[in-house]
Amino acid sequence: MPFLLAFRFVVAALVIAVLLACRQEPLLAAHGERIALIGIGTLGYGLAALLFFLSLSYGPTSTLALIVYSYPIFVVFGSVLLGQGLPARLAVTAIVVGFCGVAFIVWTPGGVSVRPLGSLLALLAAIAYAGYLTGGGRLVHRTGYMTASLWTSGSAGVALVLFTFSTGASRMPNGSQWTMLFGLSLLTASAFYCLFRGLRRLGSVKVSALGTIEPLSTAALAIIILHDHPSLGFAIGAPLIVTGAVTASFARARPHRQRALPQRLDTRTP
Repeated sequence: MPFLLAFRFVVAALVIAVLLACRQEPLLAAHGERIALIGIGTLGYGLAALLFFLSLSYGPTSTLALIVYSYPIFVVFGSVLLGQGLPARLAVTAIVVGFCGVAFIVWTPGGVSVRPLGSLLALLAAIAYAGYLTGGGRLVHRTGYMTASLWTSGSAGVALVLFTFSTGASRMPNGSQWTMLFGLSLLTASAFYCLFRGLRRLGSVKVSALGTIEPLSTAALAIIILHDHPSLGFAIGAPLIVTGAVTASFARARPHRQRALPQRLDTRTP
């Protein structure tokens, strides 16, 4: 699985590089943003994808995807840590609601639907993806959309290649899997471009709000295609996670209060 992810990101980076060359746009990111893009690609998107796919060994895809898509809650946390204001009561409520949803999915009166390690990996993937969105919105401003996509996808692919060979987890695809991988790589290249363009226009919080559409479609496809059987915890926890994520995304932070400075009297004569 890590090799498949690495192949997907590397091919996506090559596709973006060819498009940049054809459009005569720069391949190098803006000076001062290159290290940030490498960090976002490796510790953000690449790590999030790896953790999610590792979690799939410990529970159904539909359930784990919903846990991962609680990331807007962590985007709010990240915004607070970066000095964008204290969380509003609505944001705190959203965080509590979202984590209650995760708790219902992990544990239900009828039994465990997801093994604890799978839930932990999915939550860590959500945190990593939130860091990817927050970092992309805060640290990348002068690099073009496609160039930023190239550096993000390329760094994620290289990191996963190193992980694959260091752990001996490489497995070559066969037959029709190659066609599927190339198709996924093209979609990945498009997704990186659209995401960075959206971050530049809307910001990380609003982008994460729009991203809450993903968990419902992911869970629905997993149920239809992979024949997942949702548990009682899924039925209760899924609406709570989606509600918490949407609420957290639209909750505004309270600005830090500053002590009012006394106004200086105007002593000038009229």
